[in-house]
Parts: sequence; structure tokens; C-alpha cells
Amino acid sequence: MDSIAAKLAEYETLLKLQMAKIEELAEENERLRSAAGAHDVLKEIYLNPDAPQGNRIKAAQAALNVEKPRLAMTAYVGKQQTEEVIIPLADLVRRRRARVAALQGLPPGHPRYLEWIDRDASDFTDSAGNSSGNGSDDDTPNG
Repeated sequence: MDSIAAKLAEYETLLKLQMAKIEELAEENERLRSAAGAHDVLKEIYLNPDAPQGNRIKAAQAALNVEKPRLAMTAYVGKQQTEEVIIPLADLVRRRRARVAALQGLPPGHPRYLEWIDRDASDFTDSAGNSSGNGSDDDTPNG
């Protein structure tokens, strides 16, 4: 009879431990469901030292793209974020050469020199043939 009472006590202890674990998991489940978004859930998982290491690693990997955007995504922002016009390299080289040719031999105070110095890269014609703003249709400096 002693062994039956011991077994019942052991089962009762196991049942209490299982109920405690079920309650803990239910609380965690509710906490994760109430998080603001998927990133918050991932962050909570990888910051939890009690979570299995494999789960923490997977959650950290999944959250990494949100927390640290890839360089490739930010290298070509274009007009959405900077409102900066991206100029093709060939056009930029042509514009810079035209500027150097126009400035060559002019003293710094010369009006034509000041016209070229005050310009931005967008003042020149581009490969699409847009107006250069220098009063000429070609790339000659005295156009």
C-alpha cells in the first residue's frame, strides 16, 4: 500500500508541475499575442534568456532586417527620401569636363567664372537632353 500512496503523491506533484507550466505558457502566449507587431514578438523572443538558444537565434535573424536595413536597400534611395536626382556617371563626367574647360584661363572674379561656380550639377544637360541652363545647346564652354 505504501507504494500506491507514494505513486499518488508523485503523480500529484507531476500534475501540479504540469499545471504550473501550462499557466506559464498561457501567459507567455497571451503576452506574445498582445505585442504591437511581429517585430516586437521576435524581439521579445531573442531577448528572453530563458528561451531555447535555437529559437533566440532564429528570432534575431528574422528581426535583423527590420532593425538594420540591408546596405543594398539604402544605397539607391533616389527621390523618395532625399529628393536628390541621381545623375548617370557618363553625364556627370561630361558636365565636369565642360565646367573645367569653361573655367580654364578665367580669373576668379570674372563674371563668366562666377556663373560656372554658382551652378549645381543639375544646371547642365543630361542624357535625356534636358535644358542645361547655360544658354547653349552643346557642351562647349563658351556656347
